[in-house]
This record gives sequence, structure tokens and C-alpha cells, in this order.
Amino acid sequence: MEVVLSHVCSEWCNIAINLPPLWTAFKFDSHLHICDPVNKLEEYLCRSSTHLLELYFSFSASDYKYNLIWNHNFDCDLSLVEIAIAHGCHWHQFTLFANEFIPSSKFIDLFNEIYVPNLEYLALCLGDNCPPRNIGPLVFAGGAPKLSAVRIDATTPLHLLLPLSNITTLTILRTEYDDIHFEIHIFHSILRIPTLINLSIETRSCLDSWIYGPEKFQMPSLKNL
Repeated sequence: MEVVLSHVCSEWCNIAINLPPLWTAFKFDSHLHICDPVNKLEEYLCRSSTHLLELYFSFSASDYKYNLIWNHNFDCDLSLVEIAIAHGCHWHQFTLFANEFIPSSKFIDLFNEIYVPNLEYLALCLGDNCPPRNIGPLVFAGGAPKLSAVRIDATTPLHLLLPLSNITTLTILRTEYDDIHFEIHIFHSILRIPTLINLSIETRSCLDSWIYGPEKFQMPSLKNL
């Protein structure tokens, strides 16, 4: 809509370009084959000024039809995330989807130390075919004090996330690797989040850990399961 408004006439273009709230939501989907997405993202970030951002990135190796250009495309994808991270202080919502053929660890490496003081919603679904091993604050180590809603897939290693002590809403999605089970102590760490109000589980990999785990849990804040 913001792009359409900026193309109506020169007067509307001037108004639209200088209206930061119009440029706070950026979406990239590799299925759509956007022309020059890096430049487009930079324009959005510049025009949004200091307003809070809603950023969405979806990467799929299946969209890269020729092996000869795959690395080039992934470098572009990585650049998009690098540019977004430079504006982490303005994140309000951040979504990153990638399938198992994308080297998602390279994305995660970018998140280690950043500070995201305004981030409230995080979706991180990497389609990783490796099961999670442990849990700890290895991502957003700089802090994410307002983060309250997290959406992950069942195979995204939980140790990639920040501490979950302030989470009120957690969604764990199913993937094609649903036969990979959470280690019990990882899932138990989730059940011990004292602020958790809404918990949605769409994968049996978590439920198996819950059903066969020896412990019982007090979840005083939980309202929706």
C-alpha cells in the first residue's frame, strides 16, 4: 500500500516518503522474487526513521533454481538480515523462516550480542533437522526485556533463544522432522517458565517428553493450553 501511495503523483509521493509510519512493516519472501530486496529494505529503514519495525523474512532454497547462483542468493539473504540487525533497537516484531536446506546457523550467528529493547514478538522457524541439545541465553545476549511472545518450530534449537523467563505466549510448531524428540530437560525448562499464560504445542516431539517425564509441574500462570 505504501508503495502504491507513493506512485499516485508527485505530491502524494512527497507526503508518503516523509510519513515514517507507512514504512515500518517490511516483508521479504523468496517465493516472490523481489527485485533488489537489499535496496528496498534500506529504503524502508531510512523512511521509517525511529519508528518501531515489523520485519518478516522467509527464505527457501527451493526458490533458487540453479546451483550456480545459489550462493549469490544466500549472500543476499544474509545481507538482508545483517541490515535488519543494525536496526535491532527498533524491532517490535521479527520473523525469520528458513527451510532445512538454508544454513540457518549463519543467521543465528548474527544475533548473538544484539540488544532488542522493544522486541515483543519473535518467530524463529529454521527447519533444522538437528534436535535441540540445551537451553541458554546465546541469542540476544544484549537483552530483550519486552519479549513476551515466541513462535518456534519443533526442531529449532531452543538454546538459540534468549532466556524465556518473561515469555507469556509460546507456540511450538510441527515440522517434517517431527520424529526428532526434545530432550526431556529442555521441554521441562519450558514448563517451568513462571510467566507462561498461553502454550500451544503442535508436535508430538514435545508431548512425548511431557507424557513420559517423571516430574509434575506447577504452572500457576497458565490459562490456555
